[in-house]
Amino acid sequence: MVKGLSNKVVYFILALLAFAGGAGYVVYDYVIPEREQVEQQLATTKSAVQAKYDEVARMKEEFVLLQSQLRTFKDLEARGFFNDQDRATAIENFSKLSTRVGILKAKLKFDAGAVVPNDMADQASQIVVKSRGTVDIESLDDVDVYSLVKFMQERFPGSVDITKVSLERAEALNAAMLRQIGSGKPVPLIRGDFQFDWRTMTSSNSSAPAAGGK
Repeated sequence: MVKGLSNKVVYFILALLAFAGGAGYVVYDYVIPEREQVEQQLATTKSAVQAKYDEVARMKEEFVLLQSQLRTFKDLEARGFFNDQDRATAIENFSKLSTRVGILKAKLKFDAGAVVPNDMADQASQIVVKSRGTVDIESLDDVDVYSLVKFMQERFPGSVDITKVSLERAEALNAAMLRQIGSGKPVPLIRGDFQFDWRTMTSSNSSAPAAGGK
């Protein structure tokens, strides 16, 4: 025994050392690994929760996009995008638009239609038909021409993409012309033409229309 210490004290110290060693063993072999495992599980849970938040946010964005696409689809459907290219109806629509904006003279003609390759349309047993339209025009003001172009993009059957606008001043405005215009005999001050691509989607059993116009 250690000199100066009683047996009880020595045993007590040895017991403390043994307990401390055992406690250290428990801490290093059980407590610390358990804590690391819990922290790892917590991190995994947080990651899963964040992934769910991200998924919900993505679903909200997709829903908003879907709603926007649905509105676009309904607008196109209402404008006749999913119908055959009925030239007679299209020309009648064009005449109403040109009269509404006050165009003096507007002559619309179409080239023969062509089928545009489209994989999505093929999968739905549909075809996309594109026709080139040309309008020869006479007007008092170029503003009227641009108003007609805008109305065609918004109200013409199907989808319209304006590809070219060419205008020139036909006459110089003077006092004599102002009197003539004021008397109810308008004189065309602007002449020119514009071109557009007209697209519709229809059944794959249909065929592209031939050229025509008025």
